[in-house]
Amino acid sequence: IIPYLQSYCEMWKIYYSECFNLTFYDGGINSCFVSVDSRILKFALDVLHSNVYRHGFKKRRNINNRNQMEFSLATVNYYGTPYLSISAKNNGDPMPTKFTIEDFVTRGRFSLDSGHTGLGGNHLYEIVKKHKGYLRIKSSSKEWPVAFEILLPIDNSEKFELIDYDNYLFI
Repeated sequence: IIPYLQSYCEMWKIYYSECFNLTFYDGGINSCFVSVDSRILKFALDVLHSNVYRHGFKKRRNINNRNQMEFSLATVNYYGTPYLSISAKNNGDPMPTKFTIEDFVTRGRFSLDSGHTGLGGNHLYEIVKKHKGYLRIKSSSKEWPVAFEILLPIDNSEKFELIDYDNYLFI
């Protein structure tokens, strides 16, 4: 998955870097295998990007490459199962107070302030669920006020030192 994410980020830099700067941090992982359809994963990552652009940066009418989004990886032990954690953090506007993962993934949720249906969050959730993973939203820090996390089961977990998820600092 690392070469895939690197390639995805490079494509972003070539075609869309005027919107915001996307970086990738591999977490020191050499090679990690997850069973995922690459076309569907691209769609999921595109959902994250469109939400960041629309809700995190466009509202403030400050679209430029100083806006940041970062993908980072970690291998974690979540309830006794090895997962790849893909975090997608951004320095855009924070989410509304009391906004939950249930708000994000509810099919057809209509938000009056954005004028959108909320289907993107539902699609992302369904993709992650279909791949036996988990989707989380976290406000992680002042530098990264919004952070999404996708947990996908690792196929070759015996090669990795896993971090206990409860002790994993999600930043």
